[in-house]
Amino acid sequence: MPDKGMGRACSDDPDIVADIVQTVCSIYKKPVFVKLSPNSTITEQITAATLKAGGKGVSATNTMYSFMDP
Repeated sequence: MPDKGMGRACSDDPDIVADIVQTVCSIYKKPVFVKLSPNSTITEQITAATLKAGGKGVSATNTMYSFMDP
């Protein structure tokens, strides 16, 4: 939904990601881990913005099927 500023449209902008993470961290008092888009081309900058805004860690993977899945 790039026209709504959601999804990858906001996840590729370190300032927007930092604002979102800071807002979530200010309300939710447990550790916040952010799932980044594996399609992002600026993962290092997004990770830095996430950690600076109060996030405790990041993940940049999609679903990984186990050996038991068909």
